[in-house]
Formats: sequence, structure tokens, C-alpha cells
Amino acid sequence: MRSVTVATIASPLQAMSLVEAVTAGAVEQPDTVIVDGPRLQIDAVLALADPRLRRAAAGHFSRRQHLALLRTAREIVLGDPFSRMAHVVVLSRTRGRIVVLEDGAAVLGAWRTLSTDGAALVRAHGRRRVTRQLGRLATRRLRRLADRSEVALVAGLPMSAEIADRLQARSFDVIHHDFEWSRTVPLPVDQRLPTAFGTAHVVLGSALAADGHLSRKGYRDWLTTHLGPGTMFLPHRRDRPGEIELARQCGAKIVQSDRLTAELLLRDVEGELVIDSFPMTAALTIPAIRREAPTTLRLTRLPARCWEPTTPASMIALIDEIAELAGSADQARKTGHRSPSTSTVVVT
Repeated sequence: MRSVTVATIASPLQAMSLVEAVTAGAVEQPDTVIVDGPRLQIDAVLALADPRLRRAAAGHFSRRQHLALLRTAREIVLGDPFSRMAHVVVLSRTRGRIVVLEDGAAVLGAWRTLSTDGAALVRAHGRRRVTRQLGRLATRRLRRLADRSEVALVAGLPMSAEIADRLQARSFDVIHHDFEWSRTVPLPVDQRLPTAFGTAHVVLGSALAADGHLSRKGYRDWLTTHLGPGTMFLPHRRDRPGEIELARQCGAKIVQSDRLTAELLLRDVEGELVIDSFPMTAALTIPAIRREAPTTLRLTRLPARCWEPTTPASMIALIDEIAELAGSADQARKTGHRSPSTSTVVVT
């Protein structure tokens, strides 16, 4: 039997975006959810969602089955529009609705690409020629489908007015949400951080070193500067054991992050929360989800000397864009809601 709606997700953030999209009415409950990523972390997010969504994600599929499901579904939901699988599927479809989720802040690059002539739908650090060619073809196909009002972009992260206008001019259906599910879903007691008296200080790990953009020494120096007794270290899932051991040596408490995302883990921390981080997805999501709780997010902007020579200019531009959007979104939250936000973003 042919599935009406098939979604494919490959990360916990994509799982969050899928649940938010269903909650916001951007997509129907999928008949099938293909999980192609860290199953434990993705299942931890989906365990909090509607049981129908959990059942839809219970199957295991081969690559061939994965591709066949996406090719034949009436509506497909893509968690990672930069993947080769997504490109192949998009190029194989001539009709049917396509919904693009948010894969964290990387989606900022996808929005810019879809709104720019001649751009290729590849990640900021993508270098391979074949990947870029395939990404450029997928971009063209998505634009043609958008002309028939068949492409929707789910947007919880802030979108600049310039990008929004350009996407609208190309007939993309941009569906905004305000993280209603992430802000309100009940969390199991064993999935919450212990409540601290006074100010809780959290340092967020980063994938910049693991991805080869920041030197390992530079990353560890930054950790040493911000970690200490009384701080909590929330490692990135690609942090190495050496970074975790360094945090222990600094006297920090290690927060097990192999389950829920940082956004959900930190949501219910009572009292004031101070977070040190590089500009990344959490800089845009945590203040939005904790907008009524006192939160100070201190972002470290990397000077040119800290980047590895091989880091693409597009990657550096993306990090700078995140920092700018985090600051402007912070100001918008302070003036745009009936109850002014108590979060503060500081970029240094």
C-alpha cells in the first residue's frame, strides 16, 4: 500500500523539527518515518511525541526501501535537504508536495541557496564537485516545484526579511512556528537537569573541532577558559573522550547528552541560567524555548586566526550569520511579545 506522507530524519534536531511541523499543522501525521541517524537520541525525542508518530518511526529500512518509499509517497518530508539521498529523491519527482524541515542552523544555508540564482544545495563545508553538481540540479527542481506551490519550508529559526522576501517571490510556502511543542511538552523527571539554587552555568560543546574547522588546541583552550568547579559541561555528540576528560579535570560536572537535545535538557532549569557557547543552533533555539525564564547566552565569536586554513568561507559566514541572528532575535523577543523575554544574548 502506498504511503501518503513519508518523512526521513537523521538527527535529534530533525526529529524535533518534524514534531514541531506536525504540531504547527505544516504536515499531516506521517504514515512512515525513516530514521537514518543516531537511533537512541532520535527515539528519545520521538518518545515524547504523539504515539502515532512513534509507531510510524518504528520500522527499519534498507537504502533501497528508503529510496522507494520516498519516490512513491504523495508527500515527502526531508530532514536533511543537503543529503545525496534527498537530492536523488527530489530529482526523481515531478509532482507531489515536498516539505523541508530544519536541520539546525544549517538550514539558514538552505534558505539562502533556494532564494539565490545559480546556488547549489550543499552544506557550508561541502567541497566535492559531484556533490555540488547534484545539489545545483536539486535546487533547480525544487524551484520548479515551488512554482506549482508544491514546496513548503518549516521555519522555527529566525529568518531575515531579505531571505523571506526572496523565498516568497519564488513561491516557496514558508510555514513559521514558535517551538510550541518544545516549550510545552512534559519531560520525564529523569530527563531533566537537577534544579540548582542561584545561577546555573552550562558550557555547550561544539562540533567545530571535530569537523576540522577549529583547531583541537583552540577548542580545548576555550573549554579551559570557561569550565571550572560548579559549571556543567554538555558535550556535543561528536566531542572526543579527551574533551570530556578535560572538563572533569577542570572540575565541571558532565551532563549525559546521549538522550535529549540541549534545548529540552535545559528548558526547565529553574533560576538563572548562564550558557557559554560558540554561535550554533542552540544560540537560536534555547533563548526561544526558554524565553520566559532568566537566561544569559554568551556567544564567543571566533577571530580569523582561530579558523583552520581549510575552513570554507561559506562556513565562517554561516557562523557569523548565526551570531547576528541570535542578537537580532533577542531584541525582537524583548519587544515582540506581550510578556517581554527575560533571555539575553551577549556576543563577544
